[in-house]
Amino acid sequence: MLERFNPLLRLICLLLGAVVVLLAGRTFLRGDPLANLRIPPLPTLAPAATNPPPAATTPKADAAPPAPRARQPGPPGGAEPSPPASPGVQSIVSSEIFGPVPRPPSIPTALLGIAGKHAFLRTSTGQTGLLKEGEELGGVKLLRIGTNRVLVEQQGEKKELTLFSGFGGKSLLNKGKETPQ
Repeated sequence: MLERFNPLLRLICLLLGAVVVLLAGRTFLRGDPLANLRIPPLPTLAPAATNPPPAATTPKADAAPPAPRARQPGPPGGAEPSPPASPGVQSIVSSEIFGPVPRPPSIPTALLGIAGKHAFLRTSTGQTGLLKEGEELGGVKLLRIGTNRVLVEQQGEKKELTLFSGFGGKSLLNKGKETPQ
């Protein structure tokens, strides 16, 4: 049964082959397709009226070379500091349309651990350190160390920091004044 379609399939393949050969020959005989392409010159902007043209000066043979300029403080690499952003730009940035604006994280003061007469604290500025009673780190003064809690003073306010809530000792604060964190 397939044998009777053989001549028909052969004829279709020959026709498709001829079309491919004709299209390939036409492409090669055509020549350069971009030969007649005309690219217009790039438009230029007129010089700004506020900037006068630089004065043409010729150096005098007997003139002393200019004194070197003192280095002004600024960004490294000699780059000029960028001017402050306009209010419109500041409002776009603060709206966070193009992504979140990086801000320093607000870190709460925390008790990280207790080892005998030492407590390991993290301050709200991100500093961490091992403190004894009476020592200070980043504006946080360690007043007392308990079983699972410490009493600290930060900005004139006494706070109790705990490792975990539940059993583990009595509060170091006077009752009724401040609440543990």
